[in-house]
Amino acid sequence: MPTFYKIIAVNEPDLVCDNIEVELRYENVAGRDLVIYLPPNYWQAKGEMPVIYMFDGQNLGETFAYGTGWNMPKVMQDLYQQEGLSFVAVGIFNGEQDRCTEYSPYVDLGHGIDIPEPGAEQHSSLIIEEIIPFIDDNLRENGLEPGPRFLMGSSMGGLMSFWMAMKYSEIFQGAAAMSPSFWIGEQA
Repeated sequence: MPTFYKIIAVNEPDLVCDNIEVELRYENVAGRDLVIYLPPNYWQAKGEMPVIYMFDGQNLGETFAYGTGWNMPKVMQDLYQQEGLSFVAVGIFNGEQDRCTEYSPYVDLGHGIDIPEPGAEQHSSLIIEEIIPFIDDNLRENGLEPGPRFLMGSSMGGLMSFWMAMKYSEIFQGAAAMSPSFWIGEQA
């Protein structure tokens, strides 16, 4: 396993709900921070465990820089209690000032943001070649097999989720692309 994976915090109060653990939080995974939410039954689960890779990982708690966050611990708890659904949620932090570039598969020079060189291919490589193998290895260490993989994001993260799910359909089984920025570039 690469040495650049480092735990920086466990169970941050603003990221924890009754039965959801923030078991792992990693800094600088090939230049990205990760926060990983585990379902209530994680330690007892057997077989496959679905994984959702979520863009804008810093927004998965109750709040984020622009307002209300996604509150994934509560969402995961509710889905488990009400529907019996369990999955691992991997929040991949964005590159802040480079967010639009790294999430765009297209050149865009006319919408108030300049994206002269799209970064979606490079960001996809980071996820596919570095982050997914790390998550898969950790699932196996805990007696689970990686299950279906999904992507999720909103706005530019929604565009990236949709684009990656289409381009890499052999790796990802689907995407939740919420309010995707299809207005980027003429090719979108």
